[in-house]
Amino acid sequence: MISHIILPQHRLILVKTSGEVTFDQAVALRHDIHGDPLYQREFDGLTDLRTQVSGLTAHDVKQFVDALQSEPTHCTGRWAFVVDEPTQTALSYYYGQLRDKGRSTNVFSTSDAALDWLRVERKGEVSELLEDLG
Repeated sequence: MISHIILPQHRLILVKTSGEVTFDQAVALRHDIHGDPLYQREFDGLTDLRTQVSGLTAHDVKQFVDALQSEPTHCTGRWAFVVDEPTQTALSYYYGQLRDKGRSTNVFSTSDAALDWLRVERKGEVSELLEDLG
């Protein structure tokens, strides 16, 4: 399962995954986010992968990024991944390497560290929203 919420007051997109996530679910999420009336491509984002069972491969990540970059509405903000297992870590770093040059991506083990890096104010409020997503 994948859930998202857009917080325009923080210029932030929160994504939380749980269970096994397929490539098709990741693509559907991208379309849902880009179709959300609150979406602005320059917003930063945070994806929490800590409750996800790795169902994606490096090939899936490459396909996802290639498709993402071909869309004129793809996100140009910074993106943080919160992970707690090696496969998630590796795939998150791979995503960051494939992403457009000049687009900053980073990987963290806690949401607090990710929110600090994204310079989010009122971290407690945002952390609660992230927890409530899944």
